[in-house]
Amino acid sequence: MADFRKILPHVDKWEGGLVFIPEEKQYTNRGIQWTTFKALAPQLINLPSPTIDDLKQLTQAQWEAFVKYFWDIATDDNSIDNQRAAELMFQAFWGSGRTGIKVMQRAIGVNPDGRVGPITAGAINRNPKAPEILYNALEAFYKKLATDKPERYGRFLKGWLNRLSELKPDKGAALGIILVGSLFLLYLISKQ
Repeated sequence: MADFRKILPHVDKWEGGLVFIPEEKQYTNRGIQWTTFKALAPQLINLPSPTIDDLKQLTQAQWEAFVKYFWDIATDDNSIDNQRAAELMFQAFWGSGRTGIKVMQRAIGVNPDGRVGPITAGAINRNPKAPEILYNALEAFYKKLATDKPERYGRFLKGWLNRLSELKPDKGAALGIILVGSLFLLYLISKQ
């Protein structure tokens, strides 16, 4: 079973801190937009009347509550077995909302309704190539956004692709092969 805590360092690395997004006319702190914070803070962190200052002073525990909320929606309450597939579903939802989920659903061959449930999670769990399919779909989606609306999204493409590259399905396997090869090489050198 996938674990949302494994995505936390990745999200934390790429989200940075407090920024004001002029196009959206709102603050974002560690990836949490003001409108999202205002709507969800009462239920997620027991903050009945959130303020901009509350968003600016977001604690680690509060931030993790928001990440977990998005993770649970993107993974059907953590029912996706493969960690990388779950991370890709989360990234699609975290970055693009229900539109991102629809992109992933189309790629995996289920009705693109923007809601991850047993049908979507089941299709992902049954397909051993799901992580690769989801990765390729999200990469193509980012490129299409930048191509279709370069004035709005073109400047973000490089960052999106860099962030996504860390979730590449075969990345861990490649690192493992390099590590094993390096250890074997050290062993051979030590025997000389």
